[in-house]
Amino acid sequence: MAPPKVVTDNNFERLELLLNNLSADVHNISSKLDLVEAKLATMDIDEIKLNLTSLKEENNLLKDELATLKLDADERDQYARRNNILVHGLPDSGNPDSDRRTIESILTDLSVPSHMIDIVHRIGENHPDKIRPILVRFLGHSPRQQIFNRANMKKIPKDIYFSDHLTKQRVNLLAKLRSLKSAKLIYSASTFNGNVIARISDNGKRLTIRSLSDYQRLKSKVSGAEILPPGDVANINQPRASDTTQPNTTQPRRTGTRKSNRVDSLTRGVE
Repeated sequence: MAPPKVVTDNNFERLELLLNNLSADVHNISSKLDLVEAKLATMDIDEIKLNLTSLKEENNLLKDELATLKLDADERDQYARRNNILVHGLPDSGNPDSDRRTIESILTDLSVPSHMIDIVHRIGENHPDKIRPILVRFLGHSPRQQIFNRANMKKIPKDIYFSDHLTKQRVNLLAKLRSLKSAKLIYSASTFNGNVIARISDNGKRLTIRSLSDYQRLKSKVSGAEILPPGDVANINQPRASDTTQPNTTQPRRTGTRKSNRVDSLTRGVE
């Protein structure tokens, strides 16, 4: 049997040195792990931030695309109404044939051919305190334009007036502009050829308001809530790509008072 090994002080010193070295190695590894964890945590936060930024950009793009699609749909809807006109103020007899005869009589007074009438009917819900307008659809665009051109030149009862047949979006935009006019922030709110028009001052340029963003930009400008870059309001009327797919039905601008009367005839009872 071999004799037992004798543990000397030298052996203890070597063992202590080995343990110290091992402890140092463990400490170094632990420190490195802490650094790695901190780096990984930082990378995760940055990645999350990057994903959030990407999602926000994608969301904004989708919002822009949706707004463009809504605007295109609204313009197509309004274009489909290009031969329509609304007649306001005629008492509702409840008889469609009587309404048609009345419309034909009015057209005769305006020297507009009644044989161009396609459809005549009331629109909107019955209400005891409100007279529903009459929708008149023509077989072409010219009779509608003739009515607007001659409405102020003939003896039409004051209670009877004509307006564009607007889409729901444009009706809402016109109502918002009328609120600005009531607050005396703009000079006028009207329509022309199915477009919603605002003028900031009497001699100001006519601004076509096509969307809610157009209205908000105009409101910011006239209320002083936001300082916009020069020409920003004018940019409301920059042509869009979809505009080129439709014929330009806007009449040439006229000089003198007749031009103003003609535009105002579109909005009697509106402004």
